[in-house]
Amino acid sequence: MFIFRRTLATTGARATIPLAVMALVLAVGAIMASSAAASPMCEGANIKGKGASLQKKSQEIWTGHLAASPFTTSGTGYDEVCGASPTVTYESTGSGPGLTAFRFNGAGEINHEYQYIGSDDAPTAAQITHGQEVAGTAKAVIIPVTQTAISVMVNLPSGCTITGGITWLDLNKVFAGKEITKWSQLSTKKEAKAGDCEKTISRVVRSEGSGTTYQFKNYLSVLETTTGITAAGPGCGLGTWASLRAIEGEEKPNITWPECEGTTTVLRAAGGGGVAAKVAETANTIGYAALPDAKGKGAATVSLQNGEPLGKTYGAPDNTTNSTARCTAASTYEVPEGGRKGVGSGESVDWSNVFGAKPKIGGANYPLCALTYDIAWTDYAQAGYGGESENYEKAVNDYLSSYVTESATGQGQEDIKGNWYSELPSSGEPGSANNVLDAAKFAASRVSQKLSKFHTDWDPAILTAEQTDTFTFNNGGPQCTGESEATTTNTTTVTLAFPLSYEAACVGGTVKNNGCEYRIRANGGFDIVCSGGNKIEFTMGTCTVKVPGQSGKTGALFANNGVTTGEKDVTVTGTIEKLNYEEVGGTCATPGAQTNGILHLNWTIKAYKDEGGTEGAQVGFLVT
Repeated sequence: MFIFRRTLATTGARATIPLAVMALVLAVGAIMASSAAASPMCEGANIKGKGASLQKKSQEIWTGHLAASPFTTSGTGYDEVCGASPTVTYESTGSGPGLTAFRFNGAGEINHEYQYIGSDDAPTAAQITHGQEVAGTAKAVIIPVTQTAISVMVNLPSGCTITGGITWLDLNKVFAGKEITKWSQLSTKKEAKAGDCEKTISRVVRSEGSGTTYQFKNYLSVLETTTGITAAGPGCGLGTWASLRAIEGEEKPNITWPECEGTTTVLRAAGGGGVAAKVAETANTIGYAALPDAKGKGAATVSLQNGEPLGKTYGAPDNTTNSTARCTAASTYEVPEGGRKGVGSGESVDWSNVFGAKPKIGGANYPLCALTYDIAWTDYAQAGYGGESENYEKAVNDYLSSYVTESATGQGQEDIKGNWYSELPSSGEPGSANNVLDAAKFAASRVSQKLSKFHTDWDPAILTAEQTDTFTFNNGGPQCTGESEATTTNTTTVTLAFPLSYEAACVGGTVKNNGCEYRIRANGGFDIVCSGGNKIEFTMGTCTVKVPGQSGKTGALFANNGVTTGEKDVTVTGTIEKLNYEEVGGTCATPGAQTNGILHLNWTIKAYKDEGGTEGAQVGFLVT
């Protein structure tokens, strides 16, 4: 991600300026670091994903398919940023079918109908290798995209309540289905009158392979191994809770629950929303689902024990003040070394042993949270996606790298706020053990390995760009000069976005940005992007030249310069032709719409170490 700051200067007037061909020299600047983020480029083909239901609501928010209350979008959403193209759709099928689509489970080939998959059950090293066997030299990229609470939902009898929450031991025994079969056997039950809790419990579980089930059974296992409770596991000859987590396998352990003589009834439903709905509408049931599913179906949730048995404390899954999950503790997850920027490659990283099961987390925190992941490929041509490979690669990179894993206003991490998710943890420096957000951005950047890129040798770095950009219109234009300054928070990017932020009086007229920006891509592409139908305006006397947003232009040329690697810089030249514009006003040479605008580029970009906002030693900046 590149963040830009600007300083501007204007030059003195020339003696003469031809009317028909007058130069406009623009300093292409940017926004302040406090509000900066990579912006989606809206490039490539339409893409589809499938998999985890835990991220269903987040994907609906991100892709513009959100159904109804109690969910809202606090930002714009990728669909609103990009409009009709490219589109992103997501099928909530459960983690199992998602993993199968990329051959992480079972045999066969990659299902090329899907360009990315979702899973709460991150593939193991063996599964990753299995999938990559049919992906040529492409590597799998596992990207954390959000987190939420896995809530325990109850539909209690009338007059029966739970005080505080459910204890470690009781939770384990309820889902084993044998030692606790009635609400009255819960140690924290409370009856309005005797007998109100004397009802038999039914357990509601997922009918298909599910990452949510994987995470929930893992929590039951962790309770037995770390809290000192004396539960006997699932019973019914099924071994341990840990042995029942896996989604793959002929015996389908993930969908297996204790069902033998003397156990309570097991009811099954498809998807987290299905489980939540069944609990909400069926008396005397208990089940588990991602918090957004529970809220979406109106199911009642219960707090879970999060502290030592003596003087028990409990944590609720939801923070009703801001409608988020209580999953914000910075140390909840530890990023694998391979996923840390500056330590690993970000490719083929095994996240399967990263859990949010923290029974003793304490405070107001909920003890059962989980990350959910999107999984993509580094090279779609190698992975067999055919003629649309590059376009798929562009769209997946744009969606996951420039939107989903970004946290500025109007981008993925911000847009899911208030919708019972929590942002990815970002504690510590980039590349540190608990900075999941940085690891997610690092992984997402690996998707575009075959695309041309801008690179810096240092992270973070400050970029300076000396620019002399000359526009040619039929009616001429004003002249301006300036210098842009940028800071980087990633060492690589496909596109640089330069939002214009000045309304400067220039030689021969004035210029108004009106919220537009330039985007220049390492493959030579060039766009003008304006929100809300705005246009860049150049006014000369009573003639105004209006330049609207337009995309798909090409012509930028790059040259890597410098004597040593540590002092490389990049010059940007070339001509962007056939720009659309309109001349409006009495003195315009050719009033009306025109298509012959020309922009001549002449930039030099250098990079320096960012030492607390001050330029340090020059470092390399180049294009590959």
